[in-house]
Amino acid sequence: MPSFVSAATSQDGTKVVLTYDEALSTRTAPATSFTVTSGVGGNDVNVVSAVNVAGSTVELTVSNNIKNDETVKVQYTDPSGSDDADAIQNSTPGTDAASLGTTSVTNNSTMPGSTPMYVEATTSTDGTKIILTYNKALSSTTAPASAFTVTTGGSANSV
Repeated sequence: MPSFVSAATSQDGTKVVLTYDEALSTRTAPATSFTVTSGVGGNDVNVVSAVNVAGSTVELTVSNNIKNDETVKVQYTDPSGSDDADAIQNSTPGTDAASLGTTSVTNNSTMPGSTPMYVEATTSTDGTKIILTYNKALSSTTAPASAFTVTTGGSANSV
């Protein structure tokens, strides 16, 4: 019986790839046997439009590209209770893989997600720094100091 190993998105965000521990039959379960959810909370159903098998992986093509800031989950339900050709199964002797409960997917998408939004600005207690706060974590790589303009009482300050 094939055993589930892992799940991850493709870098372009168009697929969820399920990996099993052995080669699989190229005939597999229909798209309706899979549920993919994605989104910031991971609760938006993302319809599976195609299923393809290559070696030990099952590629699920999703209707909406998955963004790099989304939570992704997948679920698979074996269409019948017995070994049959229309299920995830090994290539020989055709033993079905078990159904897969809701499982977290590693998000490898490089598709940009939602833009961070400015929340507020404060100054440090000694007044030498301005602290900008956004609604999500930012990259440690930032704009150069020359990209900022700071004025106090109408006079420019160096950054």
